[in-house]
Amino acid sequence: MIYTKDMITEIMKEYNSPYSKITHMIKKGKIIRVRRGLYSDTSETPGEVFAPLVYSPSYLSFQYALAYHGLIPEAVCNFTCAGFGLEADKVFKTPFGVYVYKYIPKEVFYIEIGLVQELGYTIKVANPEKALCDMVYKLRYTKNQGDIERYLYQDLRIEEQSLASLQLSAFEDLAPLYRRETVNQLHTIVKKVVNGKHDYF
Repeated sequence: MIYTKDMITEIMKEYNSPYSKITHMIKKGKIIRVRRGLYSDTSETPGEVFAPLVYSPSYLSFQYALAYHGLIPEAVCNFTCAGFGLEADKVFKTPFGVYVYKYIPKEVFYIEIGLVQELGYTIKVANPEKALCDMVYKLRYTKNQGDIERYLYQDLRIEEQSLASLQLSAFEDLAPLYRRETVNQLHTIVKKVVNGKHDYF
Protein backbone atom coordinates (compact mmCIF):
# COMPACT_ATOMS: atom_id res chain seq x y z
CA MET A 1 0.00 0.00 0.00
CA ILE A 2 1.06 3.57 -0.66
CA TYR A 3 1.00 6.19 2.07
CA THR A 4 1.15 9.96 1.82
CA LYS A 5 2.50 12.09 4.65
CA ASP A 6 -0.99 12.81 5.98
CA MET A 7 -2.03 9.16 5.84
CA ILE A 8 0.98 7.82 7.70
CA THR A 9 0.90 10.65 10.26
CA GLU A 10 -2.74 9.79 11.02
CA ILE A 11 -1.79 6.12 11.51
CA MET A 12 1.07 7.07 13.85
CA LYS A 13 -0.82 9.72 15.83
CA GLU A 14 -1.12 7.45 18.89
CA TYR A 15 2.65 7.62 19.38
CA ASN A 16 4.25 10.46 21.34
CA SER A 17 6.63 11.13 18.46
CA PRO A 18 5.06 10.01 15.16
CA TYR A 19 8.03 11.17 13.08
CA SER A 20 10.48 9.21 15.23
CA LYS A 21 8.28 6.13 14.82
CA ILE A 22 8.22 6.60 11.04
CA THR A 23 12.02 6.93 10.99
CA HIS A 24 12.33 3.77 13.11
CA MET A 25 10.04 1.83 10.74
CA ILE A 26 12.09 2.97 7.75
CA LYS A 27 15.29 1.78 9.39
CA LYS A 28 13.66 -1.57 10.18
CA GLY A 29 12.49 -1.94 6.60
CA LYS A 30 8.81 -2.00 7.54
CA ILE A 31 8.07 0.92 5.24
CA ILE A 32 10.02 2.34 2.32
CA ARG A 33 10.52 6.06 1.88
CA VAL A 34 10.01 6.85 -1.79
CA ARG A 35 10.62 10.55 -1.27
CA ARG A 36 9.65 13.11 1.33
CA GLY A 37 6.01 12.56 2.29
CA LEU A 38 5.57 9.41 0.18
CA TYR A 39 5.95 5.84 1.44
CA SER A 40 5.20 2.23 0.54
CA ASP A 41 4.88 -0.83 2.77
CA THR A 42 6.25 -3.18 0.12
CA SER A 43 8.99 -3.23 -2.48
CA GLU A 44 6.60 -5.04 -4.84
CA THR A 45 4.69 -1.86 -5.68
CA PRO A 46 5.09 -1.18 -9.44
CA GLY A 47 7.34 1.83 -9.99
CA GLU A 48 4.88 3.30 -12.49
CA VAL A 49 2.39 3.88 -9.68
CA PHE A 50 4.59 6.53 -8.07
CA ALA A 51 5.02 8.60 -11.24
CA PRO A 52 2.07 10.96 -10.62
CA LEU A 53 2.86 11.08 -6.89
CA VAL A 54 6.57 11.91 -6.91
CA TYR A 55 5.69 15.07 -8.84
CA SER A 56 2.17 16.24 -9.59
CA PRO A 57 0.40 16.83 -11.87
CA SER A 58 2.12 14.53 -14.33
CA TYR A 59 1.65 11.52 -16.58
CA LEU A 60 4.00 8.91 -18.04
CA SER A 61 5.16 9.88 -21.52
CA PHE A 62 8.24 10.26 -23.75
CA GLN A 63 10.46 7.15 -24.02
CA TYR A 64 8.56 5.22 -21.36
CA ALA A 65 5.21 5.59 -23.13
CA LEU A 66 6.71 4.88 -26.56
CA ALA A 67 8.22 1.65 -25.22
CA TYR A 68 4.99 0.76 -23.42
CA HIS A 69 3.06 1.08 -26.69
CA GLY A 70 5.71 -0.87 -28.62
CA LEU A 71 6.85 1.98 -30.86
CA ILE A 72 10.53 1.78 -29.89
CA PRO A 73 12.45 -1.49 -29.52
CA GLU A 74 14.61 -0.72 -26.49
CA ALA A 75 13.50 -1.14 -22.90
CA VAL A 76 13.45 2.12 -20.94
CA CYS A 77 15.11 2.24 -17.53
CA ASN A 78 13.74 5.57 -16.26
CA PHE A 79 10.15 6.62 -15.71
CA THR A 80 9.91 9.55 -18.11
CA CYS A 81 7.00 11.88 -17.42
CA ALA A 82 5.39 15.08 -18.62
CA GLY A 83 4.90 17.58 -15.82
CA PHE A 84 2.95 20.80 -15.57
CA GLY A 85 4.31 24.09 -14.25
CA LEU A 86 7.98 23.10 -14.52
CA GLU A 87 10.63 25.75 -15.15
CA ALA A 88 13.29 23.07 -15.65
CA ASP A 89 13.50 19.29 -15.86
CA LYS A 90 13.30 17.50 -12.53
CA VAL A 91 14.94 14.19 -11.67
CA PHE A 92 14.11 12.12 -8.58
CA LYS A 93 16.12 9.04 -7.65
CA THR A 94 14.09 6.66 -5.49
CA PRO A 95 14.20 3.03 -4.32
CA PHE A 96 11.63 2.28 -7.05
CA GLY A 97 13.52 3.88 -9.92
CA VAL A 98 14.50 7.20 -11.45
CA TYR A 99 11.70 9.60 -12.34
CA VAL A 100 12.32 12.31 -14.94
CA TYR A 101 9.80 15.13 -15.42
CA LYS A 102 9.75 17.52 -18.39
CA TYR A 103 7.57 20.52 -19.11
CA ILE A 104 4.65 20.24 -21.53
CA PRO A 105 2.29 23.14 -22.42
CA LYS A 106 -0.93 23.34 -20.42
CA GLU A 107 -3.01 23.45 -23.62
CA VAL A 108 -2.16 19.79 -24.34
CA PHE A 109 -1.50 18.54 -20.84
CA TYR A 110 -4.80 16.83 -20.06
CA ILE A 111 -5.69 15.33 -23.45
CA GLU A 112 -4.80 12.06 -25.18
CA ILE A 113 -3.92 10.29 -21.92
CA GLY A 114 -4.97 6.71 -21.25
CA LEU A 115 -5.69 5.02 -17.93
CA VAL A 116 -3.86 1.73 -17.47
CA GLN A 117 -4.48 -0.83 -14.72
CA GLU A 118 -1.35 -2.25 -13.04
CA LEU A 119 -1.81 -4.65 -10.10
CA GLY A 120 -4.91 -2.84 -8.95
CA TYR A 121 -3.51 0.66 -9.46
CA THR A 122 -4.61 3.11 -12.14
CA ILE A 123 -1.73 4.70 -14.04
CA LYS A 124 -1.87 7.63 -16.47
CA VAL A 125 0.09 6.96 -19.67
CA ALA A 126 0.19 9.16 -22.76
CA ASN A 127 -1.38 7.64 -25.83
CA PRO A 128 1.28 6.80 -28.47
CA GLU A 129 0.44 9.85 -30.57
CA LYS A 130 0.70 12.16 -27.55
CA ALA A 131 3.98 10.59 -26.39
CA LEU A 132 5.49 11.10 -29.84
CA CYS A 133 4.35 14.73 -29.93
CA ASP A 134 5.83 15.26 -26.47
CA MET A 135 9.15 13.83 -27.64
CA VAL A 136 9.35 15.98 -30.75
CA TYR A 137 8.19 19.08 -28.86
CA LYS A 138 11.33 18.86 -26.70
CA LEU A 139 13.71 18.71 -29.68
CA ARG A 140 15.86 21.81 -30.00
CA TYR A 141 18.35 21.13 -32.79
CA THR A 142 16.18 20.03 -35.71
CA LYS A 143 16.00 22.32 -38.74
CA ASN A 144 13.71 20.62 -41.22
CA GLN A 145 11.47 17.65 -41.92
CA GLY A 146 14.47 15.50 -42.85
CA ASP A 147 15.92 16.05 -39.38
CA ILE A 148 12.65 14.90 -37.80
CA GLU A 149 12.54 11.79 -40.00
CA ARG A 150 16.12 10.88 -39.08
CA TYR A 151 15.24 11.36 -35.41
CA LEU A 152 12.23 9.05 -35.72
CA TYR A 153 13.78 6.32 -37.84
CA GLN A 154 17.43 6.38 -36.75
CA ASP A 155 17.55 7.77 -33.21
CA LEU A 156 14.28 6.35 -31.88
CA ARG A 157 14.31 3.43 -34.33
CA ILE A 158 10.59 3.65 -34.96
CA GLU A 159 9.49 1.60 -37.94
CA GLU A 160 7.41 3.22 -40.67
CA GLN A 161 4.79 0.50 -40.19
CA SER A 162 4.39 1.61 -36.57
CA LEU A 163 3.86 5.22 -37.65
CA ALA A 164 1.26 4.05 -40.15
CA SER A 165 -0.72 2.39 -37.36
CA LEU A 166 -1.15 5.65 -35.42
CA GLN A 167 -4.33 7.73 -35.39
CA LEU A 168 -3.87 10.67 -37.75
CA SER A 169 -6.83 12.47 -36.18
CA ALA A 170 -4.96 12.66 -32.87
CA PHE A 171 -2.08 14.52 -34.54
CA GLU A 172 -4.55 16.83 -36.26
CA ASP A 173 -5.99 17.74 -32.85
CA LEU A 174 -2.69 17.92 -30.98
CA ALA A 175 -0.24 19.59 -33.36
CA PRO A 176 -1.75 23.13 -33.36
CA LEU A 177 -1.89 23.17 -29.56
CA TYR A 178 1.87 22.68 -29.10
CA ARG A 179 2.58 25.78 -31.17
CA ARG A 180 5.92 24.43 -32.31
CA GLU A 181 7.07 23.85 -35.87
CA THR A 182 8.72 20.52 -35.05
CA VAL A 183 5.36 19.07 -34.00
CA ASN A 184 3.73 20.44 -37.16
CA GLN A 185 6.45 18.69 -39.17
CA LEU A 186 5.79 15.47 -37.25
CA HIS A 187 2.12 15.76 -38.19
CA THR A 188 3.10 16.16 -41.86
CA ILE A 189 5.37 13.09 -41.71
CA VAL A 190 2.73 10.89 -40.09
CA LYS A 191 0.12 12.11 -42.57
CA LYS A 192 2.42 11.20 -45.45
CA VAL A 193 3.06 7.73 -44.02
CA VAL A 194 -0.60 7.04 -43.24
CA ASN A 195 -1.74 8.24 -46.67
CA GLY A 196 0.97 6.16 -48.26
CA LYS A 197 -0.32 3.13 -46.42
CA HIS A 198 -3.87 3.81 -47.59
CA ASP A 199 -2.74 4.35 -51.18
CA TYR A 200 -0.75 1.12 -51.14
CA PHE A 201 -3.45 -1.04 -49.69
